[in-house]
Order: sequence, then C-alpha cells, then structure tokens
Amino acid sequence: MSCSIPPVQLIDTGWIDQWQDLKDRKFNEYLNWGTLISFCLWNIWIKRNHNTFNNKKLGVNTRDAISQATEFHWLIDKNTNKRGSKSTIQVSWKPPDHNTSKLNVDGSVKNPPGPGGLEGMIRNHLGLWEKGFVEYTPLTNPIRAELQALRRGLSIATNYNLSPLEINSEIIRMLKNGNLLYDDLITDCRSLMARLDITSLEYVFREQNRVADKLAKEGVKTEDAGQPILFYAG
Repeated sequence: MSCSIPPVQLIDTGWIDQWQDLKDRKFNEYLNWGTLISFCLWNIWIKRNHNTFNNKKLGVNTRDAISQATEFHWLIDKNTNKRGSKSTIQVSWKPPDHNTSKLNVDGSVKNPPGPGGLEGMIRNHLGLWEKGFVEYTPLTNPIRAELQALRRGLSIATNYNLSPLEINSEIIRMLKNGNLLYDDLITDCRSLMARLDITSLEYVFREQNRVADKLAKEGVKTEDAGQPILFYAG
C-alpha cells in the first residue's frame, strides 16, 4: 500500500504578496510602510542580538523605529528632494560700519597635522587695507591654524589700536562656546578681544574669505616659523 505525502512548505510565502500591497501605503504624512517596516525589522534584529549576547530581555521600542525612519526620510530618501528646488545664493565680503575695521583670518594646513600657513587682513569701511599678515607655523591642524591666525590678527589690531573691530572667522562658535582641546588659544583670543572694542563676531563663508584663504596658502610657503610678514596700507 502506498500513499502520496503532500510536500511540506517550510516557508510561508504569502507575506510577500502582503508586503507588495502594504509597502507603498502611507503610515503618516511623511512615511510609508515600506520604509517604516524596514526599520522595525532592523530594531528587532539589533535588540535580539543585544539580548542574546548580554543576557537581557528588553523589548523593541516602536518609537525608536519611527524616529529612525523619519530621520532617514528627511536626510537620505531621494524622494524628499522633490519637496522643493535648490537655489544658489551669491555671497561676498561685506565692508564694516563707518569708522570701524574688519578682521578676516584664515588658516591653511598641508597634510594635517603638518606645516601650516596663517593669514589675516584688517580693512576699513571702504574696503581698503589697514594691516595684514602671512605667517608660517611648522605643525598644526586646520582648527588650530584658524585660531592661531585669529590670535595673531587680534594682536596686530591691539598693537595698532584698530578699534572698533568686527571679526569674521569660520570658528566663531568655538570662540563663543569654548573647546578643551584648544583652550590655550581660545583664552589668548578672548584676552586680546577684551582689550578691543569688538562690535560683532560673525561666521564667514569661504566664498567671503577668498583673499584670506589664498594668502594663508602662501603662508605655508614662507617657512619662517614665528615671524609674520606684515603688510601695511600703501
């Protein structure tokens, strides 16, 4: 006597059809189910590994998955680019207020940490140079070079009484909030600023700082450590 045994289906493939129907449906205003479920599965996998290897019994927090999926939507998902068009805004150096000077500084480093160039210029409300400098430093990194350049520029402004003074730099936030790694330079800069009438501290885009950027690269080539080359108004 013989009988036929129906094949055993080890994997239920019905979920594939359900996934196809569900993945493009909206979960909320921004997310579809396809994106959200991917992050749910990822969180389940991560939590499972954490529980297994650390002998824990923690559950999956759905809020984490929703939060991660939302972040993905706004930062990575190419479809979000359709929400608006990009536009280019032209920026340029702006002169300071009348009877006020403006200090722009920059630092350039060759293969950091390594030799660097410091540069700064002080111009009046007509855009005319009052003082400027380039300087070589034997070992630095981009942030330290920017702070070193600012310290030198402030020192020159103090020595020549170029005040009131506006400051443009790419490290303004660090100057305001501090940073333990560069505390020595930040302290020096703050001390010099206290001796000047600083009317504004503003972040400057590289496009607004092209002259300083160009001269900073020239400063790397001077190779005369600790001896700035000063430029005076003609």
